Amino acid sequence: MRDALRNAGILFLSTVVSLGLAELAVRSFVSVRDVGPVFTTHDPVQGKRMKASFTAERITPEFTMRFTTNSLGFRGPEPEGIPRNPILFLGDSFTLGYGVSDGEEYPALVAAQLRRRHGAAAPPVVNAGIGNAGNGFWLKLLRREAATMRPRLVVMQVFENDFADNTNDGLFTLGPDGSLQELPVPGPGATRTLGALVQAIPGLSYSHVVGLLREVRAPRLGPAGEPASVTARQNGTDPGAQLTLRILEEAVSLCGRPAGRTSGRRGAGVCAAQAAGGAHSGEERASRPLLSHRWPLARARSRLRRRPGDGGAAGAAGRRSRAIARAP
Repeated sequence: MRDALRNAGILFLSTVVSLGLAELAVRSFVSVRDVGPVFTTHDPVQGKRMKASFTAERITPEFTMRFTTNSLGFRGPEPEGIPRNPILFLGDSFTLGYGVSDGEEYPALVAAQLRRRHGAAAPPVVNAGIGNAGNGFWLKLLRREAATMRPRLVVMQVFENDFADNTNDGLFTLGPDGSLQELPVPGPGATRTLGALVQAIPGLSYSHVVGLLREVRAPRLGPAGEPASVTARQNGTDPGAQLTLRILEEAVSLCGRPAGRTSGRRGAGVCAAQAAGGAHSGEERASRPLLSHRWPLARARSRLRRRPGDGGAAGAAGRRSRAIARAP
């Protein structure tokens, strides 16, 4: 028994020393792109959503970002109850504000401008952006939480990686007749479960070794240095293109649907749209359902190159260059 305890102690000590040396080596010789806890958690309805009442830092070679969510699981200050008739922002990490600290994300800039103009009468702003996510969760949110909020305006931000994200998310598919069909929400999976265990250990989320392991899961690049999903779409082989267009058409339909049209529930009201991205045609295709309904469309462009695996982030400078929104 004594030998077993001694061997277990030696094993534990050697493991701790090895991990410490590995951490020191990575910090000294490797530039890790993302260090810090994961912002999302598994959700049985949406697939994933932002952690509620969550505060963290994300450390990269380009920036250190301070990030906070409220009790509703949205980035931003704590609201006084459920927001009523807000301006609702839907999108990925561009809308979430990955790369900038609290208050610098463009929905927060819009909220600040509205407060300057209208004071206490300014409408509330809800930032429902989620990084590394497609558009499928929009439909689930519009059909559920948004029905309670009854937003006066919905701002949809599309990006070229939505085509691949909607396939990977597995929330919707197209039937044989082209109709949009909702799928059972996938379980958390081994990676999510392992991540939860890592984050349960105090301080381990900020390990550079953990950040490096997360980095190796970045999307594979195509021959031109762009994400493989972009290369596939340009070659006409992306299976998510029609799925994405149908999801966006349904989201626009929900926003423009007047009260009482669907099961007696109120729709999301007026819908605006925003496209963000680079020199590819993905945003143009994704914007077609929005333009066909003649909703206002604001385009934000940046020359900064997007880094693979960061959910569309281009660093703090890129985020500030995209902090453009037009509110009527």
